Amino acid sequence: GTRVLSPCDTPFVTVATDEALVLTARGATARDQGSFRLDFATRGPDDFSDEPAFALPVALGAPVSGTLEGADFDSVKVDQVRDRLYVWMPLTTSTAQLDLAVFDSQGRMLVSQSWATTSGVVWKAADSQPATVRVGDAWAWSTGVQPWSFRVEDLGFDDHSDTLNAATPLTGGVPLGGRLELPGDVDTFSFTAQGGHIMQVMSTTSLLLTLFDPQNQQLAQGQGSVASVATTTGVYRVQVRGNSSGGLVAYTVTASDLGIDDFGTTPGTVTVGTSTSGNLQWAADVDPFDFVPTIGHVYEVSATRVAGGSLGVRVKDPAGAQVATTSYSGSSAGFLASVGGTWHVEVFADTSQQLGSYTVSV
Repeated sequence: GTRVLSPCDTPFVTVATDEALVLTARGATARDQGSFRLDFATRGPDDFSDEPAFALPVALGAPVSGTLEGADFDSVKVDQVRDRLYVWMPLTTSTAQLDLAVFDSQGRMLVSQSWATTSGVVWKAADSQPATVRVGDAWAWSTGVQPWSFRVEDLGFDDHSDTLNAATPLTGGVPLGGRLELPGDVDTFSFTAQGGHIMQVMSTTSLLLTLFDPQNQQLAQGQGSVASVATTTGVYRVQVRGNSSGGLVAYTVTASDLGIDDFGTTPGTVTVGTSTSGNLQWAADVDPFDFVPTIGHVYEVSATRVAGGSLGVRVKDPAGAQVATTSYSGSSAGFLASVGGTWHVEVFADTSQQLGSYTVSV
């Protein structure tokens, strides 16, 4: 066959059988004229086969090294057990920039990633036959010879179940470690919460946390932290989800009981001209208060943190329609009491840094 090498190509040609090679040089454009020098040398056998069928076996956990030459692929085989997880770990920065593909015993691709990653690439064994791990260099034309070094490790089975009904139990206030291995991996945990108490789950890494009630109905969702009031005493569950890009992510997750909500479903009372104390206990906490204004009077509502700074407030008329609101910027919410009856104030935090004790006044 014939292969044309452009000026930016690496001049490596792999020969499959004993044969004579004919090299012809010609100018790429009409301006390419004059003398030239052509050097031709053999580099010997390829260190690792390009073909998965001829891949050399390597031991799990053992470092293996080789060299890519031009548009080269190198393949090795590793033993695996069905449903166990395995990770390809580059041992040099340049190796992490290679293209990776893993094939099962039938030649089906299990995972592939261009410009791999320093955090490793994980796959799940489809059978108990050896898998072929192949590396290549997408930028071979610019680097020529590319050394590589990596190892393949056995991660075991998935550390925590993906399903809610097989969730790993948590002990309140005690961190438990986990690891997201595959792209989009999900780990689930369970814990017991007391009815009327605030339950909070936090992770050390900012992962997506989804909270479910005892009937596995979604209650709340948050990034790195999620909380809600337990409607009844029972077993609640939380789902920890990774991102779609893959790579190993280690974390710890902790479920905590923050106690009873000071103002939950039962509103507090604030008297016009005085202030009432409260406590915002988690990021989505909203404390309700009732007051009775005089028709036709103008009122101003504000909430101030004991530690300093203002909180957000919303004012609603007796029908529940919002008539005024303000954020934590420091201003107050003013409004005209156009009708009689019981009016409502809601105090909330715009950020998690605003939690804690406060006073609200009308």
